[in-house]
Amino acid sequence: ENNVIITGAWDKKLKFWDTRSKLCCGAIDLGHKVYCMAAVTPVLTVGLSNQYVQAYDLRNPTYVMLSKQTPLKHQLRCMDIFPSKEGFAVGSIDGRVAVEMIDSKEAKKRNFSFKCHRQNTDEQQMNGMLNSNIGGDANQRQLVYGVNTLTFHPNGSFVTGGSDGIINYWDRIGKAKIRSSKAMQLPVVAASFNY
Repeated sequence: ENNVIITGAWDKKLKFWDTRSKLCCGAIDLGHKVYCMAAVTPVLTVGLSNQYVQAYDLRNPTYVMLSKQTPLKHQLRCMDIFPSKEGFAVGSIDGRVAVEMIDSKEAKKRNFSFKCHRQNTDEQQMNGMLNSNIGGDANQRQLVYGVNTLTFHPNGSFVTGGSDGIINYWDRIGKAKIRSSKAMQLPVVAASFNY
């Protein structure tokens, strides 16, 4: 609506581009590489290389609504904002998703994270692709796949697509998996709802 494209990159900057003049009309130095972004007007969320997420109000892009470290320990890969704009979800390369509220008063009771896109298997099946299940049975191992895409439906449920070729459907409010697709032959790298 403002003829602006927002980009974030490994140069550690958010840049605002005017599509009419093709010029950069503003930039914000973030101090860390940008790994993922999502926008639902007027909210913009940015996932950074230090596992922090920053949320901005696009009506005043210099105002940081939120700057917090996610509970995820590995590289952030994808994110999306709730249709209600009260929070976001972020996925990482280690098969985990964190669901976070922007309002700090709601965060303690409504933030959570969970594992997904993992397959339990025994050592003989893994053919050298071992990843220890820390704290679990010594004979039980897991294949861990990255979360490549995460998208919310207007009703508040969301899907994750992983490197395992599976799309998982989630109930954010009930904190439960609704169902999973059959595994596809290739990783799921993008997902969208047609509604």
